[in-house]
Amino acid sequence: MQGLIIGHDQAFSGSLCELVDGMGDHTCICHSNWSTLSNINYPQYDFIFCHVADEIELEQVFSLVTQIVAAKQSLPVIVIGHNIGLLCKIRLLKAGAFDCIDRPINRQRIRFLVEAIGTKTRLAQLRDLHTERKEAVSAKFKKQVQVLARIDSNAMIVGETGVGKTYIAKQIHQMSKRRNQPFVAINCGALPENLIESELFGHTKGTFTGADANRIGKFAFVKKGTILLDEIDALPLTAQAKLLHVVEERVFHPLGSNQTQVLQARILAATNKPIDSLVQPGVFRSDLFHRLSVFELEISSLRERRSEILDFARVFIGELAQKYQRQVPHFSTEVENWMCAYDWPGNLRELKNCVEHALMCCENGTIEIDDIPSRIRPDGNREAQISNRINGVSDKSYIKPNEKIVSVSEKKQQEITMVYQALEKTNFNRTRAAKEMGISRAAFYKKLHTLGLI
Repeated sequence: MQGLIIGHDQAFSGSLCELVDGMGDHTCICHSNWSTLSNINYPQYDFIFCHVADEIELEQVFSLVTQIVAAKQSLPVIVIGHNIGLLCKIRLLKAGAFDCIDRPINRQRIRFLVEAIGTKTRLAQLRDLHTERKEAVSAKFKKQVQVLARIDSNAMIVGETGVGKTYIAKQIHQMSKRRNQPFVAINCGALPENLIESELFGHTKGTFTGADANRIGKFAFVKKGTILLDEIDALPLTAQAKLLHVVEERVFHPLGSNQTQVLQARILAATNKPIDSLVQPGVFRSDLFHRLSVFELEISSLRERRSEILDFARVFIGELAQKYQRQVPHFSTEVENWMCAYDWPGNLRELKNCVEHALMCCENGTIEIDDIPSRIRPDGNREAQISNRINGVSDKSYIKPNEKIVSVSEKKQQEITMVYQALEKTNFNRTRAAKEMGISRAAFYKKLHTLGLI
């Protein structure tokens, strides 16, 4: 944070400046000219220390505080003086001063005040970013989200991996009458097949080996809230049959128990499969699909919403800069043009990861094309890029910015593209990628070896 210290006592200003500078990511500028207050640049500073010597300077500080409040700015002003009267302190605090303290100052109090200002600033930034992201994410789907929030029916959210299905589901929950109840998201594709029922419905002690205590399932835990069944298409048929009974009858039984529990939660489901290919014999039950998809919300991919790419990127860079306590950099024109042209197969998740990588590599306040991960950078070697992601090799050490692109045969390139798409769709999970391609795990590993990717 950047602070400003104003006062005629230069020795005091210097010691105060050293104290604040020694607290971490804080710096201060000292001024002895009180006329600085008349044309203060609000965005330039995060806080101001004013140490006053007389009533004239107190009046100047009062005018500054009044001016800040009138301009609806959030700029904390801390007043320091010799024996400031109680009435003067009350007047300043009522006007909007952050605090008034007497000299000699308590160093611990100064530390506390600066840290409190930092916390307040970060919370305000997070609120602004949350609002900005909420508006950006829901801009295209605002009407559908509002409709889904008003009704209480089951709904199916469809969209490619990384488009923000979970975030949209949270918005639906937060805008609904269930907002004060829990929201729980379950990734059905990540649940071991033998534990799915226990995870959803719970179990009683001794039901199976390892069940050494009663367990509350997600349906019971969520109570009257909302439960999101993500990757619903990954549920085995046996689990689908039991889920169908729960959805139809609105009751369920924990494993090993005869006690009937009423389902009070609202069910949202999500899938990255196209609707017309979801219901297939032996893959997903049509009766369950129709029960879950009373209302369908299809989220288009990021490449179909290119006008929103830079909006999302700016929101992400702000969030991540706040997270890592770094200055928010700007995107160069070249990077912005590339972002709008790139297809983003991983959608918002890939965009956020790209922005995070660029933030870590950026050194001069502007994100340049060399800060973009080499696996997607315009001058990247596609074969090396995929190998890089599979093997976890650092992008920067694997491909130099000006490295010559290695050509591969057309057939090999097509195979690499198929492998890459399967890996992207499964978030680089090799077992699931093999299943996606319809081959065994061993055959998939052999293919990776043949293509030189591992």
